[in-house]
Amino acid sequence: MRMDLQNRDDVETLVRGFYDLARADALLGPVFEGAIGDDWDQHFPLLFDFWEQILFGTGNYKGQPMQVHQALHQRFPLRQAHFDRWLELWEQNLEARFAGPHAETARLRARSIRQLMAFKVLGT
Repeated sequence: MRMDLQNRDDVETLVRGFYDLARADALLGPVFEGAIGDDWDQHFPLLFDFWEQILFGTGNYKGQPMQVHQALHQRFPLRQAHFDRWLELWEQNLEARFAGPHAETARLRARSIRQLMAFKVLGT
């Protein structure tokens, strides 16, 4: 039985599971490889802070994700398909691991993030 996300350990499980899928994905993998390469040990804590902030309101995250993705788009031109695939893999990973109110928040916020990122980065 799948349980709800309850703490940072769960967030780490969710995020690592998603990036395992994304890094192996034919569409997303090359973007992540080019942007992050082997620097995942430094990047993961930022991702954990981001999602922990979204799910539990911790206040730990201090980044500027929109600016980061706009700069990424200059180096690796993104398309709507990238954002759509990101959401598809996020939801697939989430569904396989968690269920409950926080999991639903993670799903809904990911959908909003995909829409807002695509609009701000692509202008669509």
